[in-house]
Amino acid sequence: MLVLGAERGGDPAVATAATFDDLAYFQAANYLTLGQLHLQGNPLLASPLRPEHLKARPAGPWSPAPTINLCYTQLNRFSREREVPSAIVVGSPAATPAMLANWWLDGTYHAEAPGLARDAAGMLALFRRFGMPDAVPAALRSRLGRGDGRGWLGAGALRGALRSACDGSGRLVLCVLSRSETLSALVVAEEHRAGGHGAEDAVVPLIWVPAEHFAEREGALVASLRRELYRAGYQPLVVARGAACTVHAELGEALMHAYAMASDATERPSRALRPAIVLRTPPGWERPLRADGTPTAIEADAEGRLFSSAAHAPEVRAALEEWLLALDPSERFGADGVPSARLERLVPPSSLRVGAPRGA
Repeated sequence: MLVLGAERGGDPAVATAATFDDLAYFQAANYLTLGQLHLQGNPLLASPLRPEHLKARPAGPWSPAPTINLCYTQLNRFSREREVPSAIVVGSPAATPAMLANWWLDGTYHAEAPGLARDAAGMLALFRRFGMPDAVPAALRSRLGRGDGRGWLGAGALRGALRSACDGSGRLVLCVLSRSETLSALVVAEEHRAGGHGAEDAVVPLIWVPAEHFAEREGALVASLRRELYRAGYQPLVVARGAACTVHAELGEALMHAYAMASDATERPSRALRPAIVLRTPPGWERPLRADGTPTAIEADAEGRLFSSAAHAPEVRAALEEWLLALDPSERFGADGVPSARLERLVPPSSLRVGAPRGA
C-alpha cells in the first residue's frame, strides 16, 4: 500500500505556485456550487445579500462538493501536464451542483447548452436552473450515474457511466465512490475491463472517506478497505489527511501514480495490480470558513443543508455572505462574470477537457 502525504512525512511546503493556482480554481468551483444551492439573484455579490437574493431553502446538501471540486481540479492539472484526456464519474445526487459548477467553469456546460454563457447572466441562469428537470444537459447525465442524474452509484449505474466515459482513447477515468459503494463498484469495474470496453482507458476507483469516519475506528476501516482492494486486484494509493494545499498536491501525485500503474496493468494484465485511490479528506474540510480562515458556528441540518434559515434570519444570512465573500468572487471572476485569465489558463484544451462527452 502506497501512502502519500502526512503519513510519509508530507509537508505543506509541497504547495508550489501551481498548487495555489489549483486552490484558486477549487475556490471558484466551490463558489459556483454554493451559488446553486443558495442564490437566485446577485450572483457576484455586487451588493449586500438581501432575502430576495436567496432561495427559500438550500437546494441541496453541501458536504460532497469540496471533494468533487478537488478531484476535478486535479484532473484538470493531470490532463494539462500529461496531455491525456480524463473524465470523472460520480453517482450521488448530492454531487450534481459541484459537477455543474465545474462544467460551467471549464466551458463544457456552454458547449452542450449554448444559451447559457460563461458570464454573469449565465452564472445567474446556472444558479436558478439547479433543481429544475433540465439542469443537467442530456449528453452529460450519464456521468452522474443514471440517465436522469439522480440516484446513488449502483452497479447498473456504474456500467452506464463507464460506457459513457470510456472511448478507448487512453483517458484516465476517475470513479468517485463512497465507502459503502466500494465492493460492488469494483466488481463492475472489473467486468467492464474484462469485457474490453474502452480497454485502453485507465479506470481508477477513488474511495472517499471523510475525516469524521475515522474518528473512532480509523485503523480497522483502513485495514478493511485495504483487504477489499487487494482481493479485487487493486493496489491502494492512500492520500493522507493534511492541509488543503497538501491534499491537492498529494492527490495530483496519486493520479500520476495511478495512471502509470493502470497503463502497466493494461500491458501486463496477468502480472500487475490495478490502482485505486483512498482519499482521506482533512477534518473540517466540509465546514464553511470565515474570511479569516476560522470555521463558522453554522452546522448542517438533518438533511445536510447549510444555512437553511438564511432567507429569513439576518445573522445566518450574514454568515453565508461572509463565507461566499471569503471565496473571493471579485478575484475569480471579472465584473462581467467571466472567469479570470488565471482560471482560463487552468482549463485543459477542449480535446482534453474533463467534462467532454465520450469521443469529443
